Amino acid sequence: MATKITQVAKETLGVTTGMICEHKESWWWNKDVQDKIKDKQESFRELIRSTDEAKRVGLRDAYRKAKKEAKKVVVEAKNTAYKRMYERLETKEGEHHMFKIANARERKRQYLEAVKFIKGRMDEC
Repeated sequence: MATKITQVAKETLGVTTGMICEHKESWWWNKDVQDKIKDKQESFRELIRSTDEAKRVGLRDAYRKAKKEAKKVVVEAKNTAYKRMYERLETKEGEHHMFKIANARERKRQYLEAVKFIKGRMDEC
């Protein structure tokens, strides 16, 4: 029965590669970070699409430069965001916010692997 359920689920839903393409901590992102990341991604796409070896050298240098700039902007954005967060946590209402952060981290830490109940009909198997 388990193999049948797995087979139907694969046919219905499909199979993913398992790669996560999301930014995990994006609360500190700002417009500068988004622009630099888009520039970096575009320069990488141009590098991948290029077939001329002489042109690839210049594109590789442009990609490395965009990557360094993106890293710098990310570090600056993170530092300013964390600095603002810590200043806010030192206030009285920040104490309440600190408990919210602790609860969110606890929920994120919990391991959810097994599905306990699936609602639906079984006559399609």
